[in-house]
Amino acid sequence: MVNPGMSDSRKKTSAGFWITVAVAAVLVGYPLSFGPACWILARGGCHSRLFDHVYWPIGWCADQGPFTMLKVVKWYALIGSPPESHIELPSNAELDSGILISESSFGRYIN
Repeated sequence: MVNPGMSDSRKKTSAGFWITVAVAAVLVGYPLSFGPACWILARGGCHSRLFDHVYWPIGWCADQGPFTMLKVVKWYALIGSPPESHIELPSNAELDSGILISESSFGRYIN
């Protein structure tokens, strides 16, 4: 028996809900994908312009943010990387400068 007080709108998931889910997935998935992308590059994966274009905002945050941000980015980039590997992470949209991350140190580079 159907409750006459129940409307069909409660049974359907709204578009706003799915938009919220998609935005939350991007906000969580984007930074989480950074580490595995670095680990693939450090293990001999091809360094591509796609990596640079996708992850330069993380490099910008590490470069311009507090020192703690740089330490967190370095830790996450290297935790799954082989020893003695290094990663070049652009820190601007022009991709002409960034940070060089390695186990022993990190610094800035300019192309």
